[in-house]
Amino acid sequence: MTQATLRASLLGVPELRPFYDVIVVGAGSAGAVVAQTLATLLPSKAILVIESGPELDTTAPVSLEPANSPNLFVAQSDGRRQQPPQAFTRQSDLRSGEAQVPNNSALTSPNYIQGRGWGGSGAINGLVCNPGQPADYNRWANEYGCTGWSWADIVPTLANLQSALFLSTPSMYQAADQALLAAYTSLASDNLQLTPAALSISHNRRQLLGLNASIDYPNQHVIFGIEVVRILTDHSIVRGVKLADGNEVEANHVVLSSGAIGSPLLLQRSGIGGPSVGQNLHDHTSVAVTLQLQEVLSEGNVRSNQPMAESTTPTNVIATSVDHIQILPVSPLPVDPTLSVWMASPFQAIHGRGTVTAQTNGSALVQFDSFSDERDLSELRKAARLLGQLLEQLQTGPSSRSEPKPVDPHLIEQLRTLSDDELDTWALNNQGSYYHAAGTCRMGAADDPRSAVDPSCAVLGWTNISVIDTSIFPDLPTANPYLPIVAIAKLAATRLATHLRA
Repeated sequence: MTQATLRASLLGVPELRPFYDVIVVGAGSAGAVVAQTLATLLPSKAILVIESGPELDTTAPVSLEPANSPNLFVAQSDGRRQQPPQAFTRQSDLRSGEAQVPNNSALTSPNYIQGRGWGGSGAINGLVCNPGQPADYNRWANEYGCTGWSWADIVPTLANLQSALFLSTPSMYQAADQALLAAYTSLASDNLQLTPAALSISHNRRQLLGLNASIDYPNQHVIFGIEVVRILTDHSIVRGVKLADGNEVEANHVVLSSGAIGSPLLLQRSGIGGPSVGQNLHDHTSVAVTLQLQEVLSEGNVRSNQPMAESTTPTNVIATSVDHIQILPVSPLPVDPTLSVWMASPFQAIHGRGTVTAQTNGSALVQFDSFSDERDLSELRKAARLLGQLLEQLQTGPSSRSEPKPVDPHLIEQLRTLSDDELDTWALNNQGSYYHAAGTCRMGAADDPRSAVDPSCAVLGWTNISVIDTSIFPDLPTANPYLPIVAIAKLAATRLATHLRA
């Protein structure tokens, strides 16, 4: 979408029509891709995109900084956080439309943090892109009945998107990366891999994957700053949407792309879908430790005690274990450029499941239950143990004679000596969400009562409505989900366009 088209949309020109061929609700990581793909493949169809987030300033530079997100993971060990913020607890009261870009005070926010506006969380995330494992998608196809979503089905789309990613090099590693490299080298474990990160960057600027900013789409109308409050229906047929200002807009087809929290809430408030809608909520969790940074030479030795540069830059290296534990360094923290965070997240299959429920008073109950299953806590414990091993190498490894060190000097000893029960307590006190919520409109076989949408992404039992966002994931892939959801949005929208042309 070009600047001219966006400006026209923001000003309400052309005026909102009473009818469109397709309405896309949400212009986030998935919705923006769905809208642009449909506008490209269906040039004779009128596409309306409704985004509750703020207007997009197309003249402002797009920051590489991941929207201060490292502040959300500052560990309890540095004294900044006495308990997990409410956004990380199992139960949180979230009113519709409140999720927003975090700021420096977001540690005490009761909201589940999500990006808003064009590109959604893709415009504020940590830039790291990975596709997951073939087994992730083959499990969808073979165990959940998601025909057409195996690795073989999706890998061409993933590969096309990956070709546009920026691959960092060791010469770009910063202090946190160098420290992790030194610890990794000293540990010399066959169970751990260190690889340069693939980032959603192009020409030193954040890029929104799957989108073409240089093409004008005259058949696409985008409106910002207004919420869809209800989906209009006639028996089991969807006929449009109702906006917060009272306007009703009809369409031949509605696509929900409001995310793992927004999409099930809108379905529930509209009386659409069965009991499976809002179930299956899950997320990647993590534990984090805060390090005191110093400028590190390429060989891993400390050069000086000077603070790091003020600007936050994305991580350039990622460690992953054979158990699918990701160690992600963030360098440096926006709130204090002398600090960095190492986050350890188990990316294995998540067993605990929560719910998203629309309340009668208009609010929403978002209930994560990440540790209701002992297996999830066991995996988090493994992540904490691995983190402790790496931290120990900073003290004892041959190329790590001094700092960076954990802010809490007792942390290494704790992670090495705590019993499993004690470590579980530490992990729970220091755990946080990775903000990868998924699964609440689960895709699956049409005859599976746990399914909310079928493999074509159509809402089961209803006509003229689809859901395309992370809510349809049966389970999360072993990856940061930005690249997978963009690929799924691109492929699902391509298939939907074929259906709408018929």
